[in-house]
Amino acid sequence: MAESKMKEKKTHSPVIGKAQTIAVISDIHANMEALDAVWADIQKHMPDRVVCLGDIVGYGPDPEEAVRFFMQRKIPTVCGNHELGVTGRTDLEDFNPFGLQAIEISGRLLSEECKKYLAALPQSIHEDELCFVHGFPPDSAHTYLFEADSYMLKTAFKKGDFSHCFVGHTHELELVGLEGDNLARIPLGKGQTSLKKGRYIINCGSVGQPRDGDNRAKYVLFDRRTKELETRFVPYDNEATIKKLLTRGFPETYARRLK
Repeated sequence: MAESKMKEKKTHSPVIGKAQTIAVISDIHANMEALDAVWADIQKHMPDRVVCLGDIVGYGPDPEEAVRFFMQRKIPTVCGNHELGVTGRTDLEDFNPFGLQAIEISGRLLSEECKKYLAALPQSIHEDELCFVHGFPPDSAHTYLFEADSYMLKTAFKKGDFSHCFVGHTHELELVGLEGDNLARIPLGKGQTSLKKGRYIINCGSVGQPRDGDNRAKYVLFDRRTKELETRFVPYDNEATIKKLLTRGFPETYARRLK
């Protein structure tokens, strides 16, 4: 993962409407085996809306297929730092060597049509009390949730007009809650979590490259009426993805992370 400076394009896209149940997915990283498995699981639960927190591409072997998946289904999606990388909207020298290599390969595998789609993605989506952003509210694609100290978190809650903000970027699940003046960082595991009290920043983990020691794909389901959150762990054919990664010349480190 890499930190870099973004060329400003602050766009908000209120496209969630009055959806009551929302599936939130993040950090696909061109892993079609994981994406297909998660999509099949999502269909079983029939949410009103699916929202993606970015990084459709990067690290994984199928960037063109992954982008077209989102284009064809018109899934509301925010811009991740890897979208910024492959479309030239960030400083590539700030990526680590492996990340830069993955971006360069992804760029060669992407059509101009898909690059144009990625370049137009908004930095954040805000709808009523909900916020969706790749890294950190209100609209950062680069800041990691784990970098935020108590001051940063309380400032984000104070300045933000959200009750629940969904983020990705770290590839790990986490919940940050604020009730009154009390701030808590809570590990987020598999299953149901009640978010009825207070305000929250929810890190939704990663579909395509989890980094929490469990190689299953992760995503969350949120019911905005009951304020219930369900974290889903979905198995998929990771060996097929690993084989394609190595065949297409991606750094071996990204294959090892899927095992």
